[in-house]
Amino acid sequence: RIPTWNYDPDTLLKEPDAYVGLCNQGGTCYMNSFIQQLFHIPAFKTGLLRINAAAKTAKDATSNNSLEEKPDPNVELLFQLQVMFGFMNFSQKRYYDTLPFCRTFLDYDAEPISLTEQKDINEFAGMLFDKIEHNKEAAALLASTIQGKIVWRTRSLETPYKSEREETFYMLTAEVKDKATLEDSLELFTADELFSGDNKIEDAEAGRKVDALRGCAIRSLPPTLIIHLKRFEFDLETMNRKKVNDHISFPTNLNMFPYTEEGLQAKEDKLRASDPSSATSDGSSDESPEANEDATPTTPSTTSASRKAESHYQYALKG
Repeated sequence: RIPTWNYDPDTLLKEPDAYVGLCNQGGTCYMNSFIQQLFHIPAFKTGLLRINAAAKTAKDATSNNSLEEKPDPNVELLFQLQVMFGFMNFSQKRYYDTLPFCRTFLDYDAEPISLTEQKDINEFAGMLFDKIEHNKEAAALLASTIQGKIVWRTRSLETPYKSEREETFYMLTAEVKDKATLEDSLELFTADELFSGDNKIEDAEAGRKVDALRGCAIRSLPPTLIIHLKRFEFDLETMNRKKVNDHISFPTNLNMFPYTEEGLQAKEDKLRASDPSSATSDGSSDESPEANEDATPTTPSTTSASRKAESHYQYALKG
């Protein structure tokens, strides 16, 4: 008599039009969901699979001063990410076992991440991008697919002082708590904050601290915009993270113009036209006796952002 084995290989095969899933290792659903999002950015997927991530070695001095070669963990991680993408792209199986990738993903203390501890996607994504951009090809890929730029602008309400600081981003974080819509959160993201009292800004040329406004604007939009909903916050009473379960709605089509440099400039110009005394986004005037003098700001912005084609600011929801 032939024994019956409880094994049917067809159960391991996905449907012809289905996607390959990722195995949850216990608490890695956050990781799986974000990797799936990256995989479904066509330019990123194609570019990642073309990178030559051949294993390199890093030399490490041991206690007896000899040199021992060991694999570069960032190279190993990039290679395992490529293996995962390759499997997801070509395999006929229903899912991929992510354990090899998880074992190579080290935290900032060079320790393997816990497979049972759920993390915030923003934290995981930041670590992932920081690790893979050590490879020049991977860094260029990130820049060409999901990298944008924001600019932090500070302007005095008492003197001609102005300054700005530009930084790149791969993902925007949107507040969820007490925000009904994504647009509400993005308005908060670009809103000016007043620095006064003990928080005044130092104006070196004036030789004193001054009241000032500081806010940010999007200077450059990426081809694919990733927005992270901030679902975790730190509770100062319990000294632990807690999840924010507030409801927030988001559109299937998003116009990012109002949150760009040119969009905020257009809003400010419209406000000036209707009320010349209101030159700032919070309704306060930045005109002062000192500001009207012919003095040079410390780091002036001499060019104004020009508006681009309407399609440049439009994004369609994916995922």
